[in-house]
Order: sequence, then C-alpha cells, then structure tokens
Amino acid sequence: MKKALSVILALIMVFSLFSVAAAAEDELKVVIANDMHYNIKASTAVTKRNSIDEDFSHIGSSGRLVNESAAIISAFLEKVGNSDCDYVFIPGDFTETGSEEELSAFALILSDFEAKYGKQVYVVPGNHDLYDLTLDEFRAMFAQFGYSEALVKDTASASYTVDLDGEYRLIAIDSCEAGESPYGFDDARMNWVKAQAEKAKADGKKLIAMMHHNLIAHFILGTKIHPGAIISSGNSAYPEEFAKAGIKYVFSGHTHDHDIASYTAADGSVIYDVVTASLTGPSCPYRVVTFGDEVKLETKNIDAIDLSLLPEGISENALALAESDFIAYSMKATDLSFRILFNSYTSAAGLKRILKTDDEEMQAIIAKVADKLSEAIRMPLNKENEVEEGKSIEALVEKYNTVIPDSSYTDMLDLAITVYQAHNLGDEYYPAYTDEVVIVTRSLAAAISYALEDVSGEEYAKVLSFLTSLTGFTVPVDYLIYAGDGMKRFEGIEILVTTALLPAIVEFTVDDAPADNNVTLPGYAQLVEEEEELTFWEKLEAFFIRIFDAIRTVFAFLPFWK
Repeated sequence: MKKALSVILALIMVFSLFSVAAAAEDELKVVIANDMHYNIKASTAVTKRNSIDEDFSHIGSSGRLVNESAAIISAFLEKVGNSDCDYVFIPGDFTETGSEEELSAFALILSDFEAKYGKQVYVVPGNHDLYDLTLDEFRAMFAQFGYSEALVKDTASASYTVDLDGEYRLIAIDSCEAGESPYGFDDARMNWVKAQAEKAKADGKKLIAMMHHNLIAHFILGTKIHPGAIISSGNSAYPEEFAKAGIKYVFSGHTHDHDIASYTAADGSVIYDVVTASLTGPSCPYRVVTFGDEVKLETKNIDAIDLSLLPEGISENALALAESDFIAYSMKATDLSFRILFNSYTSAAGLKRILKTDDEEMQAIIAKVADKLSEAIRMPLNKENEVEEGKSIEALVEKYNTVIPDSSYTDMLDLAITVYQAHNLGDEYYPAYTDEVVIVTRSLAAAISYALEDVSGEEYAKVLSFLTSLTGFTVPVDYLIYAGDGMKRFEGIEILVTTALLPAIVEFTVDDAPADNNVTLPGYAQLVEEEEELTFWEKLEAFFIRIFDAIRTVFAFLPFWK
C-alpha cells in the first residue's frame, strides 16, 4: 500500500513539474522602450550651449539627454541583452531627425544587438522617424525588425502583424502621418486594425498592440495640451473599437509621460493604454512586461552608462555626477532643460503662441496682457527674494488678502518643473491640499489678476470665458460679468481657478489607478474587469479618507490658512 502511495505521489510531483514548466512556457516577457530620440550628431559633438548652469551648459531645451542618447541606448541594449526577456518593442521616435544617416545607424545598432544576444526587436515608426524616408524605404531599412517576417503588412502605412511565442500576436500600428507630429490614424487604419483582430480571433491568438501615439487621454486636459498625440481626439469611438476588437493592451509613447490609463467599453471589457516615457528623459525608464494569467508591469531605469561614449565638451563636474549617480545626473540635466523650455513658453511671445485663438477680440486681449502675465509668472515666490519691492507672488496674493504656504521653491517655474517631472516619472501624488497645489492655484490666480488689472470689465469677462472653455467647463454668464474692483476680480479669478481649473490640475498632479510603474493587471483570460466587493471595514476606511481629504482641502484654501 505504501509503495503504491509512493508511486502515486511521485506521479503527482512529475505532473506538477510538467504543469509548472507549461505555465512558465506560456509566459511571455517583453521589454518596451520608447522615444529614444537617438541623435547621431549630438552623440559625437556637443553643439548646444546655454547660460543657465555652467556645469550643464551642454543641455538644450528638449527635456531629453540628446548628447547622451548613444550611451543610454548602448546601456539599455546591454541590460536587455543580458536579461531573460523574449522580445524588445520600440514604439517609435527611436531617432531624433529621421535622417537616412540616423535611421541607418540606428538599424545597424539593432542588428548588432540581435546578432550578439539572439533577441528579436520589433519596431513601428514615430513621427520623428518618417521625415526623410518613404514608407517603402523605411520598411526595407527595418525589414529584420518586423517587416520581413510579418504575417500581414498594411499597404497604406508601416503597420504589420507578427506572431510571438505562445498564443500572442503583435499588431504594430503605424499611427503617424509622414513628416507630421500629429497622429495620422484614421478610419481606414481603424478598419485595417479590425480586420487583423478578426483574423487573430480566427487563429486563436491574443492581440498585443503597439503604436506611437496614445489611444486615450491620460488626464483631463490631455486633448487640450496634446491634441495631436491622442488618436481618440479625432474619433472618440476608437477606444471602443479597439476594445471590441479584443485588444487588451496598447503600448504607446510620444507624450513622454510614464502613465497607464484604461478605457471601459460598453460591454464591460477593459483596454489599457500603457505609455512609456522617453528612454532619454528623466531617470531614463523602460518597461518589462510579463504576460501570463495576469500581466505584470515593472519599470526599470538606466542607472549607469559608459562615459567613453559621451562627446567631448561636457564639464568635469557633470561627468563626475554622471559617473557616481547617473539617475541623479539625468534628473538634474532634464530639470535644467525643462527650465529652458518653460522659460521660452512663459515669455510674452511664448504665451501668445500657447494661448492662440481664432477669436480676434481675444487675440487683442492676449497681446495686451501677455507682458504682465509673463512678468508675474517669472516673479520670485517669496518677498525676501524680491528684486523690486512688491514684485513677488507673495506680495501679490497679500495684496488680494490671501497667503501662500511657506516653501523652498524659488518661483512658479521651479514649482511647475518639479510637478511636471513627477508626472513624467509616474505615480505622481500632489493632492489638492498639498502646498504645491495651493501655491499653484493661488499663484496662478494672482498672476492672472495682476495681468488683468488694466482691462475693461467686458474684456475681463471675455478672458474668464476663454479660460473656462479650455477646461470644457460651462460658467454662467452672470458670473463672467462679475468685475468689480481689483480685489473682487481676484476673488473671481481665484474662484474660477479653484473650481474650474483645480480639478484639472489635481488630475494631472495625482495619478489615478492603476499605478504607473509597478503593477499587476488582468490577463487576457479576464476580458471583463471584475470589481471585488469591499469589506465593511474597507468601505468605512475609504469613507473616512474621502472626508479627511475634503476637510484638508477646504482648510488649505481658506484665505488665512498658511
């Protein structure tokens, strides 16, 4: 009897080992890197100069590490080559200029990687990759990275499908219009995607999609700030069509945010748009995605590079930081780069470009107030740092009978860049009651009020109407014509900012579920999201958290609360 039981137990163990092996074989591990912006000229010579920081005078205004791109890409490929991943996906903007020279050099880098490590790379173009080459030339140059083994190729774009290990099929979607930054996705391309989805379903395959532009907006003002980056800006039905097609995961880029957002279709099925930030941006991130019963997403970073691959002309202090802590180097360099960029945006000319409108009356008002608005945005936050008495945000808000919290931020740009970098990194968390959001809203209200001091009541109402239109909110006409003395105007602006703009600001500064960096999400077997019933104590905890947050927010925005 014991002998028989031993045999049975042994058989069970053997079958268990087989089942574990089978489960492991069913897993698919993919690495995704986006927006590398390989710049062949900047990687061999420092060409950009600025006066913002002596040690980082090589940093330009792109918000990316252009001089370091070759070294970062080399470090990335070495890390991935030595990992246990099955495939590498690159959803566009792998080059900066899209020149034939740059594309050819990048294709050679990928070819050497595949030859050395035996891992397959799949690409799809971004808007930066289609400036010089025709579609046929692009397909030919990158033939070994998807096109030569494609099951189906779209004749009208650089889209294709290819089978991966197990039951998965990649649908690589060209969302670009050659030579243009806005998306080139249209109904014809949507029909091609649907046709490939039907074929995949008939073949028993699960579709994984990648494309350069985003499928959906990842925050309220996404379609306002990046209208050409989100394909659903052109047709709000596209996410529904993708979900109906059985696509559960889309990997995209372009906006350089590190963010995961979802869309729930009418039938309850959920599709995830996973944006991976620029590999040459802050902290140099990429994703490792493991597909199985569930989908596990991890964020990795380039934490060291070969300094010998950097061009001459970078200061010794900057190189020392790059050698000791490359992530810290990337954060400082991109912080300075964003400051250069934001400085250009907040100049009077920059503001006119950003606030452009077809309304001639509004154009005249913008031209009238742009200089003062730019002046206010550039003022120091605290009175102790004033160059001219009364010219600080603290002095302005005090003039309007309110205060801003104490902080170490130097000016509005300093704060804005801190929050923007946090958004780039993902899992950002600045709720409405935090000093950062209180300072942003009150400073913005003060800056707008300062700029509008000399406008007429009619012009003032026109500006309020324009600002609310940016957020999609509708404000009663009676409110818009509320234009009394300077203090009343500030109260009107502050009410507008804290009621209409605050939800949009907080939606940008607080990441909603799911997490952006490290998270486990449903696999393809679970096509419809199932909400788990919360326990009584979980419901009670959630209730008190909401109440507590609401109270903290109210107190944070009391005029006297500091």
